[in-house]
Amino acid sequence: MSTLLSRPRNRFNKNRTFLKLLVILAAVGIMMILSVSCDSSYEKYTLNKDDVSYLVPGDLVYELKFTLEYPIVYTMMLANSSKSACSVMFIRDYPEGLFPEMIEIIVQKPSYSGRADSTAYLYDRVAENITSPDDNNTQIEDVRLVENREVIVDGISGLYTAYSYQWIKFGTELPAPREATVRHAFFNHAGYDWILSMSAWGENTEETEVYFNHLLKTFKFQE
Repeated sequence: MSTLLSRPRNRFNKNRTFLKLLVILAAVGIMMILSVSCDSSYEKYTLNKDDVSYLVPGDLVYELKFTLEYPIVYTMMLANSSKSACSVMFIRDYPEGLFPEMIEIIVQKPSYSGRADSTAYLYDRVAENITSPDDNNTQIEDVRLVENREVIVDGISGLYTAYSYQWIKFGTELPAPREATVRHAFFNHAGYDWILSMSAWGENTEETEVYFNHLLKTFKFQE
């Protein structure tokens, strides 16, 4: 049986429960906002001519303005520039004796039949990036084109290719052959060929595909 004394207490309990619910909802809302507004897995990078050593007036880097997001497990390692080409490289730690998993942004004057948008050109890029004339202990075999499609980068249509291959290093205790992959996105912008590239070991294929898709999504030109 309710009394006059018990009614205020009931109202107080109801108000306290309602306040607890509001606090919980507010905390959940803040967590959702923070999770959407920042992704701690990636770092923003904006091309800066100060990253390039031995600059000469007229080098291509003076004309380039772009930004992107790269995985924090990679490190901005090197930027090069000349009057006809510019590249920026990001790498992550790798076992001794293996080549590093790498992200590379390459900009160059058209040099292959006027445009470098053929799978033949990108196949050559695969071999060029993996083998070196000075390294007679490495060899690649069974190079396969596993994906070839259109891609859109910052509103610009281009070509996306992915290759798998077997990498062999002689004279070591490393298992051979070892599977690896390389991805390229090619497009033409402002009169230059642009190639966004990522190489990875086979066991990291799925992980680096996510990284590469994020790179393509966040790559933006700046006016």
